[in-house]
Amino acid sequence: MLERDAGLESICRVFKTINSTGTRLTTFDLAVARFYPKPDLRKKWEEALSSYPVLEEFNVDGERALQVLVLQFAEESGSALEVNRGTQLKLKSSYVESNWDEAIKSLARAYEWAKSMGARRKTLTNHALLVAIGSHWCVRPMLEPDHLLLRRWFFSNLLQPGATQAANYRISRYFKALKGLATGNIDRDTIPEVYITPEILRSLTQASDSRFKALQCILSAAVREDLISGLSVMNEDIEDHHIYPKAYCKQESLDAKLCESIVNRIAVSRETNRSLGSTGPDTYFTELVKQAKENGTVKGMQARLQACFIPNASKTTAQFLSQFSPEKFDSFMNKRAKLLVDEVRRVVGNSLVTEEPDDYDEDI
Repeated sequence: MLERDAGLESICRVFKTINSTGTRLTTFDLAVARFYPKPDLRKKWEEALSSYPVLEEFNVDGERALQVLVLQFAEESGSALEVNRGTQLKLKSSYVESNWDEAIKSLARAYEWAKSMGARRKTLTNHALLVAIGSHWCVRPMLEPDHLLLRRWFFSNLLQPGATQAANYRISRYFKALKGLATGNIDRDTIPEVYITPEILRSLTQASDSRFKALQCILSAAVREDLISGLSVMNEDIEDHHIYPKAYCKQESLDAKLCESIVNRIAVSRETNRSLGSTGPDTYFTELVKQAKENGTVKGMQARLQACFIPNASKTTAQFLSQFSPEKFDSFMNKRAKLLVDEVRRVVGNSLVTEEPDDYDEDI
């Protein structure tokens, strides 16, 4: 930022420094300059972050609001649904000024909804989906959302291989699909098929994989009470814990790759994650059962175990605890992978396929 009376020499020096270090102006930076002084987008965006903390929580860029406005204008004017830098900068100042507040409100609502679906800043891989949802609610307020159907659509897209930060053209495609979703015109192009099997889940070890992160969201959404403490847990307080900690796996010479699998992850509170550390599951689950019996809260414990997709939650104590011995590590992971597939099926319904489609491509 430069003072108004900054001399030409100073301005040139700043821009030379910026360009030589590879720092590029974002679309929102350009829009701020394009529309200034009315509206002052920088100020408006700062006010939006203050009014809707969820936008800052998810590190949303101001460009997302402009994308909502582009889709709104396209719907109203009948122009092509193109969400790119050019269309954002071609918006009229008066249009941005008069529609900004509603666009921000709808965008924030979309992120709040994603948060209720278990999304966290680190696990939300596709902001384009949220821009489309926010735009849909902004432009088509009369089409009340069927949240179960919306959830199915959302996760069916997130669970595609390579479904990370989408290109701008996909925002338009998602926006169009949502209209079909709301009006009942649903086909394979509207809600894509999801190919997930226990074997695929066991092999998901990269936190950068869109399917891995989608599963993290699903795991988080199922948890309302912390497994160990039984206390209510907020979405933003959730962390992932290795059921079989890495240090424990190394100590017991267990499969290192399987140890990093999404199947070995569980959603717990930050405090519980710290307290468990590298303690083996045979130890901390034994203590969990002991405390539940002493406090008369066995049913509550079993409900929390089921919410965390721990196998054999309702079995006898001996049967339940025996599964955590190191030699049963692989067997435990197989059982849990099947439970997670069942949960994916509950979320995406008949969009789930467990036989490899002819056109399936891992490198998409």
